[in-house]
Amino acid sequence: MKKEMQKFWVSQAVTLIRDYKCLLVKSAKSGLYGLPGGRIDLNEDKDIALARELQEELGISEFEKIELVDYLVFYNLPSGIKLDQPVCAIINLISSNQAIINKDEDEHSDMIWVAESEIDNYRYCWYGLDKSIKKAFLIYNQLNK
Repeated sequence: MKKEMQKFWVSQAVTLIRDYKCLLVKSAKSGLYGLPGGRIDLNEDKDIALARELQEELGISEFEKIELVDYLVFYNLPSGIKLDQPVCAIINLISSNQAIINKDEDEHSDMIWVAESEIDNYRYCWYGLDKSIKKAFLIYNQLNK
């Protein structure tokens, strides 16, 4: 018997931490918070996709990938939306000294910088994202001892 394989989207997101604060973006549709990033287009290289998303959303073209933080797999969203296909989200810690601007106000209604102690004060667009952000802070704190 042939087993049917699951099809899914691959998305990338970044934790950008500066001065012990992480950048969060607020969804204009759901009002929930998330990290900058987006899906990898069909046949697109993952690094090119990440650079494209960061340019489209934050206006940055210069960044360094520090470390893979986490990955999440989910089938629906905390907002109650059931997805057509599950998502595998890859989350990287990056650094960049470029100025951050909200280039996509249709997607993100706000951008805020939050301290590690404030992570639990927000509702997130992906289940488990708060834990992933805490992992990113752990890596960041170890690198900045």
